[in-house]
Amino acid sequence: MTIDEQLQLLEDWLRQLKIEYDMFFGGGRKLPPYDLKVRIEKAIKRLLEERGMSHAQRFRYSNLAARYNSYQEMWRRITAQREEGRFTERPTAPAGEARPYSEDALSISISSPEVEESKIQDLYRFLSAAQQRLGDDPAPSYEAFRQFIVAKTDSVKKQLGCQAVTFSLKVEGKKLRLTAQKG
Repeated sequence: MTIDEQLQLLEDWLRQLKIEYDMFFGGGRKLPPYDLKVRIEKAIKRLLEERGMSHAQRFRYSNLAARYNSYQEMWRRITAQREEGRFTERPTAPAGEARPYSEDALSISISSPEVEESKIQDLYRFLSAAQQRLGDDPAPSYEAFRQFIVAKTDSVKKQLGCQAVTFSLKVEGKKLRLTAQKG
């Protein structure tokens, strides 16, 4: 596996770990995602020892490692608050990563879906997990969902004359609702 592929995998795992921790703190999981956390820590150590990284790859690695460390600090703080009985709010991401998220709702603003693939992936993961939790039919393929989001973003931007579109997925009772509005 190339260094770029390892970095992309690490980034995907970090995104998934954040989602799983959000679900854990929101009550949707009984245990923290330790297995994924261990995989990420091993990948970070393995990449740290990699000698053939370019400056761009080293920069990307540093950003991913810093993001993981900031998440770790946030999760440590929330866990301590829970143990002390002071946990009253849902976790929020570090600066620059804020996305309103709970096990029942996710809102993400997209301005350029071709560039913001990770946001579409977050929406798709939430959709799949929510449909599975509700016992609904499986989600459409990722590619079909991505094409829908791209088309809907373009349509709403043209219709409302805006720069971004906020997609909200909400579990309302036993139904999952997707809305798109001016972002």
